[in-house]
Amino acid sequence: MEIKRYLSPLLKWWWLILISAALAGVSGYLAMRNEPDVYQAKATLMTGRPFDSLNPEGSQLYLSQQLASGYAQIAQRGPVRSATQEALGLDFLPEYSVAVPAQTNLLEITVTDTSPVRAQAVANELARQLILLSPGQDIDNQGREAFINKQLSDLELQIEETQDEIALLQGQLGDMFSAREIADSQTEISALQTKLTTLQSNYTSFLTNSQQQATNVLSVVESASLPERPIGPNRTLSILLSVALGTALAVGAAYVLEYIDDSIKSEDDIRYAVGLPVLAALEKNGDTDDYPALTMKAPRSPNSESFRELRTRILFLSSKRSNGSFLVTSASPGEGKSFTAANLAIVIAQAGYRTMLVDADLRRPKQHEIFQLNNKLGLSNLILEANTSFRPDSSSERQPLGDLLESLIQDTQQGGLRVLTAGTIPPNPAELIGSNGMGAAMEALRKKFDYIVMDSSPGLVVTDALLLGSLADSVIVVSAAKQTRGKNLKNFVTKLREVDANIIGVVLNLVPKITAGGYTYYSSYIEANGEFESGNGETTTVPDKIRRKFLRLSNGNGSNHGEVHSEQP
Repeated sequence: MEIKRYLSPLLKWWWLILISAALAGVSGYLAMRNEPDVYQAKATLMTGRPFDSLNPEGSQLYLSQQLASGYAQIAQRGPVRSATQEALGLDFLPEYSVAVPAQTNLLEITVTDTSPVRAQAVANELARQLILLSPGQDIDNQGREAFINKQLSDLELQIEETQDEIALLQGQLGDMFSAREIADSQTEISALQTKLTTLQSNYTSFLTNSQQQATNVLSVVESASLPERPIGPNRTLSILLSVALGTALAVGAAYVLEYIDDSIKSEDDIRYAVGLPVLAALEKNGDTDDYPALTMKAPRSPNSESFRELRTRILFLSSKRSNGSFLVTSASPGEGKSFTAANLAIVIAQAGYRTMLVDADLRRPKQHEIFQLNNKLGLSNLILEANTSFRPDSSSERQPLGDLLESLIQDTQQGGLRVLTAGTIPPNPAELIGSNGMGAAMEALRKKFDYIVMDSSPGLVVTDALLLGSLADSVIVVSAAKQTRGKNLKNFVTKLREVDANIIGVVLNLVPKITAGGYTYYSSYIEANGEFESGNGETTTVPDKIRRKFLRLSNGNGSNHGEVHSEQP
């Protein structure tokens, strides 16, 4: 399953992720514990007095907004900062900002500090320093403003008196009968109206030049109040962010480590790398070193049961042949191919088949050591003798190949199992294996035995395994857990397929721990020959119905398509 494969690094490195999250959380807590509370104070100013007019002009509002932006820039400059710092007797000013809300003529001075009192004082003092910079706070302007205000008051009084006189004369016109009196009153009213117009014009002129209609003037809208609650820091959020960051880094590290380490660790890795089924999994323990012929010395061990499972599967896959040959090989040295080949041959012989184990590793043979046999003569000698029969000048008096084979093969302590050791190490192993003599030797072996198990050299080191793969009926690849690189295994399988080798599956060796499922458990007892094997040599016949069911489960729906399914009964 792809999802399981993607999640496997998280499951494998869960302890790293947990430790990283815990360390990040503790570090965040220790860092935030010493952080002081932060307070914020805000003072608001306004440029001009457009709201004092019943009908403010658009140009006046636009000019006020432009002036507000200019004052906001001035507030950040050195003179205002220095004046504020000097007025308050401070060595530094806390962080502050001056902003103009969109489409307004307001200035918002925001001060952030660890001291609420200092934040309030700085906000109000910055506002005062800006007001002092405005023209309305100039001394000459203040005197001129006082004069204008006095003139405005006098003009207001004269305008009211003139309006009263005009109203009085207009009221008296109705009681006059003399034409002369009426004409004099109208003349006097006209003079008063002219005076009123002049007074109103003067009043308007003075009012325009007063601060009541001024645009370039600053006034306080809202003074900064003493903040009661801190605005930060948000310790909980900071700690959670630290934990999230630590977790994210650990997760990234887990995937990087998995990407760098492409070694085969599980059955899923094998299926993902080469698309082949896992025929058996062999547990990593001391059995391999202590008892190379494990299935004879320790028949009840978990690995012995795994070899019986391997036997069941490969014999079922080759059930259509009267006999068969299996090549056991690996991509690199040290993956356990010789150990696997030896014990596979033993369990096949234990099932009652005439079995031949051929040590075709003509470079570093091991089978004679496992079975403690003589290796002076063996496969290499047989091939050399077989090659002479293909020469034109070969003598007819030479010993027949079958007789020579019989003299070279050796018996073992396991009944039904015989071994053909590698023999004399030749200078040209690949040429010897690829010769006609090797094919002739295989034909001679097939006539005498039911099954042939061959051990070969590692496939990525030399070409011997590829040559033997084209001769064998089936190829079994051995892969060591946490040792075999996925890239190497893929390359080796690709090369085997290029020579049309019939790869039936992979044996996963040196697995740290095997969890036996139902099928794995029962498959070690119910065999293709219909017998129940208890491990102590006693056998009991299994009914054909159960045997057929087992074989059907072992390959899915009872059809042989070259795959081995691991469904549990």
